[in-house]
Amino acid sequence: GRSHAGCRRNAGHWTGSGAPYTHADNHDLVYENGTTAYVANDGGLFKTTDNGASWTDLSNGLQIAQMYGFGQSTTNANLLLQGWQDNGTNRYLNGTWQEVMGGDGMLAFIDWNNDQNMWGSQYEGSLNRSTNGGASWSGATGGINEVGAWVTPWSQDPVAPGTIYSGFINMWKSTNGGSSWTKISNFGGSTTMT
Repeated sequence: GRSHAGCRRNAGHWTGSGAPYTHADNHDLVYENGTTAYVANDGGLFKTTDNGASWTDLSNGLQIAQMYGFGQSTTNANLLLQGWQDNGTNRYLNGTWQEVMGGDGMLAFIDWNNDQNMWGSQYEGSLNRSTNGGASWSGATGGINEVGAWVTPWSQDPVAPGTIYSGFINMWKSTNGGSSWTKISNFGGSTTMT
């Protein structure tokens, strides 16, 4: 059975700065005894033997996540970009996974014409781009003044590599990889960014 006697606040932290890492979106906590407990969360399964002062990630090394979307390179079968709920945007390159952008990773894709160009998004239309294979990221919403859906749809044009489209309240088009956007519809609506 579950016992929460002696349960203290979670001493863990999402990034590990200032406290040992445990993901903060906890779903279940089960005590084995007075000092040993297990917590299941959006980051995996963690164990403490000192009532939360330190944690061991029992799922460390497992590449599992709730994926919102992914992009596949057209020239390298070993290059993927994936958006993981609560666990960032992650790049798979030649057998190694790396979180290249934090937060809620949403829809992501790789330029079909140039693997160095990548796009990843976060919730409500936070669109981002990388021009160096995911090593660094910058915002890609120049000119968009609307809030997007939790998972804002966007994709690359199948013919013109620098052109991408995104759906907020209206449809938006960029011809420079997301540096600036032009509204191409007039559907109306009242949700705008301030």
